[in-house]
Amino acid sequence: MNEGVMLVNREGVIQFVNQRMAQMLGYLATELVGKAANSFVDSTARREGERAIQLRTLRGRDLWVEVSEAQQLDAKGSVIGTIRVHTDITEKRRAEVALRESEARYRLLAEHATDMISRHTPDGRFLYASPASRGLLGYGPEELVGTKSAEMIHPDDRPPLDRFRSTVLTSATAASLTYRMRRKDGTYVWVETTWRPIRHQVSGPVTELVAVSRDISERKRAEQQIEYQAYHDVVTGLPNRTLVQDRFAVAQAHAKRLHTRGLPSFLAVLFIDLDRFESLSATLGHNRVDWLLQVIGQRFREALRAEDTVARQGNEQFIVLLPHLDDGQQAGIVAAKILAALDGPVRVGNEDLYVTASIGISICPNDGESFDDLVRNADLAMYRARQSSPNSYQFSSLVDDVGAHRS
Repeated sequence: MNEGVMLVNREGVIQFVNQRMAQMLGYLATELVGKAANSFVDSTARREGERAIQLRTLRGRDLWVEVSEAQQLDAKGSVIGTIRVHTDITEKRRAEVALRESEARYRLLAEHATDMISRHTPDGRFLYASPASRGLLGYGPEELVGTKSAEMIHPDDRPPLDRFRSTVLTSATAASLTYRMRRKDGTYVWVETTWRPIRHQVSGPVTELVAVSRDISERKRAEQQIEYQAYHDVVTGLPNRTLVQDRFAVAQAHAKRLHTRGLPSFLAVLFIDLDRFESLSATLGHNRVDWLLQVIGQRFREALRAEDTVARQGNEQFIVLLPHLDDGQQAGIVAAKILAALDGPVRVGNEDLYVTASIGISICPNDGESFDDLVRNADLAMYRARQSSPNSYQFSSLVDDVGAHRS
């Protein structure tokens, strides 16, 4: 029998204990008989309303027991004492104390952490949020409890987050993801959240998720700035050669799909070089040259369609990508518009400057299929246009019409 049994008379004196009870207290059974039962109870450790009590053992070790009692009656039905059955719950009690201490430490950390710590149901409903939620999202913890975190996620980020959460629940392993959350004021903040699944049983299902979220908006802005600089010209803000080459690959793939369906679709690459720019820039100074290039870049943009791309190649050279053309000759119309955009003066300081350009045009696939070949052929055509007549455009020598055209 695992339970300790004790018979106590009406005066609270022990009349009998079984061997298990004696072992639990560390005494011989005969040493316990005749002693007051309550002398072994640590009354300071007992909580009101609890059936669990702490007993004093011979060697002073902790012994927590859960007690159930039944009255002992004589032949006439009068109460002569009680039968007490003691179940050892020491290990269970230690685990509960350890859990409470752990929860207290966790709560202390959570309440003072700068990252938002939260607990969620498997479907994403808030069970708890630390005070850091005010700084991160503008909501107090009490405003978040009971709401679904998905309602605060940026629409573009919900599908990947749903897939991510499903993976975490299935694998039961912690993982991190970045996404945007809507603040109380309606703005969005980038967060990086580590999600950790919690199981109450080793082989059981995930019962909740613990999340630690931190604001990474500054990091995201820095990453976006670095990415922008990698694909854009610093002076004009126009795309650079890398970006226009990426867009060429996308446009070329689209054109090839149309060709397989028997539909005409051409691409054109324009190479633009500003005439006599070196001598002009030598008299202006660095800042005024930058301003002039910015104005010219803006005029080029305004002369193009939304799907076209103008990029700065370097110095006074620009590349224009024209996708979705029905025929190559349409590129000549665009080149004429670009030259016309330069007709008006550019006010730089107190001066009105007039800038012209020479343009070479190559057509894909007629003049090549790689971006580099098309740029090279357009560059050669630009030189021929300049030699023939500055402020003009010319198609690559691989097309029939090789004469120079003025705007």
